Amino acid sequence: MKISIDLNSEIGPFFNIEKDKMIVQLHDTLISYMTKNELKKLLSKKFNIYDLNLIFSLKNPEFNVILTSDYHLPEKTRILKYLKFILSRKIYDRLRNKYTKRKIYYITRNSNIPLIGSIYFALIDRVTNLLQIRPITGCLLNCPFCSVDEGPRSKTRMIDYIIEPNYIFDETNRIVDFKDCDDIEIHIDGQSEPLTYPYLIDLISRYSEMSEIKVISIQTNGLLLNEKRIENLRRAGLNRINLSINSLDKRQAKFLAGKKDYEIDKVIDLIDIILENNLEILIAPIIIPGINDNQIEPIIRLMLEKDIDNKWPIFGFQKYIPYQFGRKMSVKNESFDTFNKKLRNLEEKYGVKLLLSPEDFNIQKVKAPENPIKKKSIIKAKIVLPGRIYINENKKEMLGVAKNRLIHIINTNSRINEVKKIKIFRNKHNINYGKVI
Repeated sequence: MKISIDLNSEIGPFFNIEKDKMIVQLHDTLISYMTKNELKKLLSKKFNIYDLNLIFSLKNPEFNVILTSDYHLPEKTRILKYLKFILSRKIYDRLRNKYTKRKIYYITRNSNIPLIGSIYFALIDRVTNLLQIRPITGCLLNCPFCSVDEGPRSKTRMIDYIIEPNYIFDETNRIVDFKDCDDIEIHIDGQSEPLTYPYLIDLISRYSEMSEIKVISIQTNGLLLNEKRIENLRRAGLNRINLSINSLDKRQAKFLAGKKDYEIDKVIDLIDIILENNLEILIAPIIIPGINDNQIEPIIRLMLEKDIDNKWPIFGFQKYIPYQFGRKMSVKNESFDTFNKKLRNLEEKYGVKLLLSPEDFNIQKVKAPENPIKKKSIIKAKIVLPGRIYINENKKEMLGVAKNRLIHIINTNSRINEVKKIKIFRNKHNINYGKVI
């Protein structure tokens, strides 16, 4: 007996083959797999087929799972129903971020994991009319100055997260309602390249329909941008793109991106496409003393030649700051006073705003939900997720939940579903950190 099932037509166009593995690609970011032997064992046990032979066959656009047996096979509809069941279980347990190759946790409303409390994902409310939305983690680049050690070559970031779009939208809506402000900015950023989020266009479109939201902006390194995508972002309701350009020098730009095939010319070409789509732009370089500080003026000149009529400042030069779990460059860091003095002198030279304040972006204090997690308090928290930082088995980070808030629990050997007594040592802006006591 022989039965052939084309999964690409019966379930969706997600399936491919890599050696003896069934590769599943969901959208453009999420990948998973199941081996032929695993599937064979599951089917044999389920349907009592002890001489089952299983073949994966790819003839685009078909991906066929072919079952043969000398004795019996169940009806095709029963096999397909079971395949859908086991794939839905196994595939989501093994999700990987295509760009970082790390395990990625898909956080849904049913997970009962709150979307406030973590610096890594979901919503960050710094008690202003600007809400940071972080729908995914993981970046394509390996910048040697990265403050969070992101990218495929990260030594400390062990996992990624992605948030169900309906969940993050509904939570945003709830916070916006609480703020009672009709001048909200949604800024999509994160420990990530936000354009890897597969539901981005839909999320922006839904935000644009909320009357309280007046500005939607995004931070990006530009690698995943092209003319069509920029047009789609504009149509969805995006207002501004904050584009990371750290050097105009090709060799230096590759070094600062940590990626040999990074082409700065392609990123520069995006500027005109962004402007042609009537989107605002902000160029956001990280300036490292002795490395790319000689690029400040060329970047200024590049943009001034375009005679941009922007509502907001077009430059957002940022001082390089080394962080504990970030990548550190061997440079003599300069003070903020020295950095700001440089920018002030260049403001006078070029007649353009370089020293920025919240008022330049109409950022103002607006009420936020009170944080029920109090500093120095001792509370019980349930461990729900691994954190991103892993040093060793006894010094890793886990995420816990208490009072409908997430808590970063550091230097612990706790396990999922354990309940631990936690002492909170930081809770600024609803981002919580604690230690097991």
